[in-house]
Amino acid sequence: MAINPAYIVGALDGAWNTHSVEGALAAFTEDATVRLMPPPPPPNPGVFEGKEQVRQFVEAFIPNFHVESTNFASAGNSVTWNWTATSDGFRRMGADRASGTGEAVLEGSKVKEFTVTFSQETLARIRAAMAGSGQGR
Repeated sequence: MAINPAYIVGALDGAWNTHSVEGALAAFTEDATVRLMPPPPPPNPGVFEGKEQVRQFVEAFIPNFHVESTNFASAGNSVTWNWTATSDGFRRMGADRASGTGEAVLEGSKVKEFTVTFSQETLARIRAAMAGSGQGR
């Protein structure tokens, strides 16, 4: 039986929405890569490689996290979708609500590559917050 990539992403969303670090990590392969696009300003990493770095990514954003994903499109072992999310991590960056697109490449029933691309609207809010706090200078 073929695995539905959108189902895998839905299960990952469920782990994020219940604030389960271990549940979210269970969705990734041991050598998974997570990319944030565009990359955040230093010293924040834009790429997380391997399970321990993916844990750091999850732990940074999971407090009070809630995501809604829509418009799934699957092709082979990859899936893309739109997302809207809130979390303490996004609030710290100046975006009470963040949105964008996600792309996952699966290996079996796990996520091998996960790319989070922030919408232009979200980026504008983050940049405005950084400029207002003096961080963007």
